[in-house]
Parts: sequence; structure tokens; C-alpha cells
Amino acid sequence: MKQTNQIEIPVNKKSALVPLLIYIVMVGIGVFFIVNHSMLGSPTPTRHDNPLWILIAGIIAVLFFGCALLPLLRRILSKRAGLIINREGIIENSTGVPISVLWSDIQEIEKRNCLVVMTKNPQSYIDRVTNPYKKDVMVGKFQTFGSPIIIFADDLQMNFDDLHNLLLEKLKEYQERPENNFS
Repeated sequence: MKQTNQIEIPVNKKSALVPLLIYIVMVGIGVFFIVNHSMLGSPTPTRHDNPLWILIAGIIAVLFFGCALLPLLRRILSKRAGLIINREGIIENSTGVPISVLWSDIQEIEKRNCLVVMTKNPQSYIDRVTNPYKKDVMVGKFQTFGSPIIIFADDLQMNFDDLHNLLLEKLKEYQERPENNFS
């Protein structure tokens, strides 16, 4: 539901173009290896130029880079805002794990090489995720940054410092309102 008093910050799709091109090239190389593995190997195969190893390398390249390509394509083709700021909290959609955070649950927003949203109960955000891969991503963020909710500067179409200041301003504004203090 779109609110009139919400701020929507679009995803920076340009930042995904270089990885997209790399992934497409790597999938193409993998397909080339799969299709031409017998021609690429030597007639007297040794350990390193055996056609079977070339076929396996092609399959691995297609699987790995193909799996990485899908979420990137979904991100580029998505029409959703990367970050939504409203009176209830923030909705972070720019990463592969969309998450909603209430202002009342945010303790602070740390500025590092990314914005780290420190919450009162970070484990509850990890527990909400049902996809095992996405859950592992959130656990990794929690182990690295101390929070599973991370906003990377390059993922959004807004200056990093301006975004940090806006979030701090809204955090102060909305946490001071009594209707947002659910704890």
C-alpha cells in the first residue's frame, strides 16, 4: 500500500550493469566449453586438457554464473523502490532479501562503508526468512556487521551521506512520536 507521506528511493540499476555483463560472458564461456569440450581437449589428453575437465568446468560456470545472474536480472527488471521510508519504518528492497523494519525496533543507524541498521532483536529478522540461501546471506551480514539489515550506498540512487542524514532525521522524528513506540 502506497502512503502519501512516504519517500521512495529507486534502485541504482546502473551499478548492476557491469556484474550483469560479466555474468553473461561467463555463462557464454561455460556454454562454449560444454558445446566444444571435445575440440578444446588435446588428442592425447593430460590431466589439464582432458575434455571431461573442460566439460565439467563449463557446467560449473553455467550453474554458478547462471544462478548469480537470475537475482541480478530480477533486480534490474524490478519496478519496486529500493528503499521506502514511511511513518512506520523502512522497507529495504535493494538487496536480495527485502525486509521491513519498524522505527521502534531501530536502535541506531551506523555509517561505515554501508549503512548498518542496528535493531533490538536482529535474530527475529533472520528468523522471518524462509529461503535457506537468503537466510545464510542474512546470517553472514549479521556475523560481519552485527546486524542482518545492511544498506549499501551503490544499490540506491541517492548520495550516501544524504541517505544517512535522511534516515537519522526520520529515525529521530518518528521515534519521538508516541504512536510509534510499541515496546
